[in-house]
Parts: sequence; structure tokens; C-alpha cells
Amino acid sequence: YLEILDAKSYLKKGINDAGELILKNVIRRSPKNVHAHFTLGTHLFWVDSESPMAIPYLETCVRLQPHFLRAWGCLGAIYKKMGSSQLAQMAFSKCASIESNPSMREFFLQQAKAS
Repeated sequence: YLEILDAKSYLKKGINDAGELILKNVIRRSPKNVHAHFTLGTHLFWVDSESPMAIPYLETCVRLQPHFLRAWGCLGAIYKKMGSSQLAQMAFSKCASIESNPSMREFFLQQAKAS
């Protein structure tokens, strides 16, 4: 986990920055490290705007940890952005089923309907 924290300080806009390389090395050594996959996937999506590259990392998160709400939310946003409405609807519906906050649950249900 210290490596993941260290990698965060090196994450910058642009593909294969030092932070991404650190995270990829963590994943290579520990392929089931959900936090490394999530950190890299969200960085690729939100900072680098590389949706297709982010998907495998986030899909690994939810495969390894099916109730990882934030990973499902990011996947929903990616699928929606890419025009994959069925996948976006499925991801946001999963978020709604996991979410305990009623207002956030309603938000995810609205996102699912809008997808």
C-alpha cells in the first residue's frame, strides 16, 4: 500500500508517467491488488481521458471485489461516455443496489434510467 501511495504522488497527465509505471509494477507483482487497479483505472479515466485503457483495470476491481461501489460508478461513467448504454445501465443499477444512502441510491437509479 505504501507503493500505491507513493505512486499517487507521481501521477500526472500523460500516458506512462512515473506513477502509472509504479502502479503497473505493483499489479504485475500482485495481480489481485484491487487498490492498485482502482487507482490506475481512475487515473486513466479522469486525468488522462483514456476510457478504453481504464476499463480493464476497473473491471478487474469489480471482478475481485463485487461490491466496490466507486469502481462500479466509474465504470458506469465510462460506459455512458463511450455510448455503451446497456453496460452503463447495468453498472449504475449495481451502484444503486450497493449504495446505502437513499439520495445517492436515487441518483444511481436516475443514471441507470438515463443511460
